[in-house]
Amino acid sequence: MQSSFAPAATPKTKAAALDTGSKSISTSTKPTDFPSQLRQKLQSKVQTIEKHKVNTHALIDETCPKCGREEVYYTQLQLRGADEGSTTFYTCKCGNRWSQNN
Repeated sequence: MQSSFAPAATPKTKAAALDTGSKSISTSTKPTDFPSQLRQKLQSKVQTIEKHKVNTHALIDETCPKCGREEVYYTQLQLRGADEGSTTFYTCKCGNRWSQNN
């Protein structure tokens, strides 16, 4: 009859067991393996919004150099270093786009 236990450790096998630098162990789990109420609260809920119902553009009183319209959309981004100004991108309803470094 064969034993299902590991053989007794000898000095040689103990030394081999201590050499862990060349060994790696990997495991994989799924979130369902460890259910938690907190994890359930963290799951996001997707809400579909029609594009034309949400206005995400900011308006500013700036004159379009192409058509002369006095109100255009703008967005500001920090493209350069933190100690330098941001870049403002303008978009007019006529389709003209331009930028200005502040």
